[in-house]
Parts: sequence; structure tokens; C-alpha cells
Amino acid sequence: MAEIPSVRKVITQRIVPKAEEKPPEIKALPSSPIGIFDSGVGGLTVLSELAKKLCFEDVIYLADTARVPFGGRSEEEIIKINQEIMEFMLICEVKLIIMACGTSSSIAYPVLKDKYKLPIVGIVEPGARAALSASKTGKIGVLATVRTVESGSFEKIIKSLKKEAEVNQVACPLFVPLIEGGFIQADETKRIAREYLKPLLEAKVDTIILGCTHFHIYYKF
Repeated sequence: MAEIPSVRKVITQRIVPKAEEKPPEIKALPSSPIGIFDSGVGGLTVLSELAKKLCFEDVIYLADTARVPFGGRSEEEIIKINQEIMEFMLICEVKLIIMACGTSSSIAYPVLKDKYKLPIVGIVEPGARAALSASKTGKIGVLATVRTVESGSFEKIIKSLKKEAEVNQVACPLFVPLIEGGFIQADETKRIAREYLKPLLEAKVDTIILGCTHFHIYYKF
């Protein structure tokens, strides 16, 4: 499991949608916390890195384990779920929201990023830029959820930055349930990982984007 900073308080709370109401007014201050969310434990990999660079910041982390995984849901569902989470975060008076979820960043971020009057950060563009910077051949692989792969979000950004880049994508629908179920080092999990990696190795990619934050937990092992 990804190494995470100490947690001072854990709260389990149901997110109750209030679609008929306007988004709450922002009351955030410079001392307010940063909000991070994912469908489960995957976003803890982002929290771990954030804690190393911004150790003085308070953070509210939301794991939507009631609706995990996001990657097999419809676009409408994903946007609705993300909107409910965003409004919950505003009630918590965060000053910045990080979508620590590849599916949310691919589907909901383009729709919601300008709806709220506070900074919202996704993981797709930073991941695409990092992959291009690391790649020597321009052959880049993407392992992600079904919905992220179907959206083509990583490929669109990579191609916009480097038109001649070659992007090969593989949807990995079994990874998130296996991680959430605690089967990270099981033999069957390793077999499935080899199957997902096979087309990328055959395409001779030299860089692979883990387009779902859950997948970084596999990388640790």
C-alpha cells in the first residue's frame, strides 16, 4: 500500500445530494484545507506525494467507497457523482480540489472545472506531460479504466502536445476491484497484469501512464 502521512481524524459520512440548491458560497481562507477525492484508496497515492511537498497543509481526503469503481459507470453518472462530491467539499470550505481519479479527471473535469470559483486540478494533463517528457521514442502506453480509455483523454492531450506521438491504450476493468478487495499480490492478479501489459509491450512503448491512481499501488509492489 502507498505510504501515507499520519491521519488525525477519520469521518464516515453519507454524501446527500441537494441538486435543487445552488452550490454553496466559498468561505475558504489561505489556512483552509485542500480537498482530495477518489472512488477509493487510489487517491492516497496522490495524498502521499502531496504530503511530501506540502507537509504544512491540512487535507480532507474523501474516498467514495459507496460508489467504487467509477470507471464502469456512464458519463452522466460520473459527472453527477463528481458534482455531489464537489459541493460536499465546498461545504468543508476547502481552498483547492484535486480530482485524484483518472476517470473523474477524464469525464467530469472538463464539465465542472469552470463551474466553481476555486481551483480544481485533474491528473490527465500532468500525467500526459510527464509521459512525453520521459519518453525517448514517443511511443506511450496508457493503462486506465474503461471510461477513461473510451474518452481518449490522455491521447488527446499527448497528441496536442506532440502530434507524431504514438499512443496505445488498454482498459483494465479488473484492477480497481482487485485492489479494493486487497488482492494486490495474488497470483491471479499478477496473471491479469501480464495480460493487460502484453499489447503495450508488443507495441514497444517506452513509457506507460498509469491512468488510474489505484494502479500506482500495483507499481509499489
